[in-house]
Amino acid sequence: MKTYNPYFVAYCKSQGRAPEAQLTHDNKRWPGGKMAGFMLWMREAWSKWSDESGEVKHGSWSTEQTQVFASWLGRTP
Repeated sequence: MKTYNPYFVAYCKSQGRAPEAQLTHDNKRWPGGKMAGFMLWMREAWSKWSDESGEVKHGSWSTEQTQVFASWLGRTP
């Protein structure tokens, strides 16, 4: 059994697919941009979390911000 990045697993769940099925789907949807769907989704997720939490990125997200984001992402349908 493969182990996947928890962020990728959250992306798959948000799309209603298991990781392997999501990879197959995304490879068909973005044939020249492997993981493009995940990257776009992550950008939107960080933006939504930032808007909702009021957190601001200063160069890069801090470890604490990343942990709070990961917790928020785990609760997001």
